[in-house]
Amino acid sequence: MQLLFVEDDVLIREVLTDCLQDHGYDVVEAATAEDAMQRMMGGFDPLLVITDIDLGAGRSGIELADWLHEGWPELGVIFVTGRLDRLRGRSPDLREASLAKPFRLSQLVELVHRFVSPSATTSRMSADGDTQAALTSGRAAPAPASCLADA
Repeated sequence: MQLLFVEDDVLIREVLTDCLQDHGYDVVEAATAEDAMQRMMGGFDPLLVITDIDLGAGRSGIELADWLHEGWPELGVIFVTGRLDRLRGRSPDLREASLAKPFRLSQLVELVHRFVSPSATTSRMSADGDTQAALTSGRAAPAPASCLADA
């Protein structure tokens, strides 16, 4: 299962990539929205995109998500960010979720499992940061025991 992880902070990108790989995901990294867009235009077809909102210079993670939804309407996006306030006013979208930094690695792993589980549909998080993981059928697989320490 391939994921695209977009994060400008090298340390965060490495730690989260290693954790997701420990859980069986094939993670392709991008440092900018533009890098992620080039990968997608080059034919990369991930199951899910995980992105920070503030990606330094260039487009934001929000702009990236909007661009992705135009070209890949079914593609899910998880925002991992210290700036959940930037999502206020965004229309609820079943293709999106968000996780506020700092978070436990287990929270990210569980959210990814919910997105890629064939028996689950995940709604985005509310602006106040409370997870609204609405499973419409079945249950997501529990996260494996490794890599569940605090991030």
